[in-house]
Amino acid sequence: MGMEWVERKLRVTNDPRDAERADVIAAMHKARGKDVPLPRREQVGKADKFTAVEKRALSKDGAIILKPLDQTIPSQREAQRQKEKPSFYFVANAEDGLLNVPSSLAEVAIYPDPDRFFIPGTGGKDLATQERMVSRDGETLRERLGLSGVDVRIPNEASTLTGITFDYLDQTGEWLFGPDYGYRYGRTKNPTTKSGSNAAVVGRAHPDDGLDVRGFGPGGGGGGVLAVRLVVPNHGNK
Repeated sequence: MGMEWVERKLRVTNDPRDAERADVIAAMHKARGKDVPLPRREQVGKADKFTAVEKRALSKDGAIILKPLDQTIPSQREAQRQKEKPSFYFVANAEDGLLNVPSSLAEVAIYPDPDRFFIPGTGGKDLATQERMVSRDGETLRERLGLSGVDVRIPNEASTLTGITFDYLDQTGEWLFGPDYGYRYGRTKNPTTKSGSNAAVVGRAHPDDGLDVRGFGPGGGGGGVLAVRLVVPNHGNK
């Protein structure tokens, strides 16, 4: 991901000042003859891990700890290819805004039991409603387990949900979002359009073909699009 990506983002804001900034970037790109790569995102405070106490409590409660591995969707596809395993049968054409966004650096925990994997009642709700339900689910989890340093969140990156799917597949041989999960989708906040009108949902995993990653409107409330109970460390490093 480079400054050319920033230029494209500026040109769709309909702000004349952003158009001028985009022209400056385009001129710089032309003068250099090549793109200027953006620095990797700041990792300080992002590679959060669960404490030993949190891991024990979550494991006892039926959760499993996974590591998304800070990979993009293309790098996940290549890793699966090298293992001669399926990866994706469809990925929305969203260019850098989806393909070059790496997965979370932090550890995450999920509940692989299909009855607990998704937060109940989040199907058929828009993003704003789902976020409120996710927040309440996190409060309930903290209170029930006596853990103050964990939270439940909808991921910003589609690659986080795809990454934990492949991690779980490696560990168990089973597909999250597959037949045991009703082929349903997990919501993310990863834009799949330049305007941000759609965000990626991840799901419908078929053991022979892999995952489906497609765009879905944040205001949409499809019954097959739910919030995954994705537990993350929250030790003050947001």
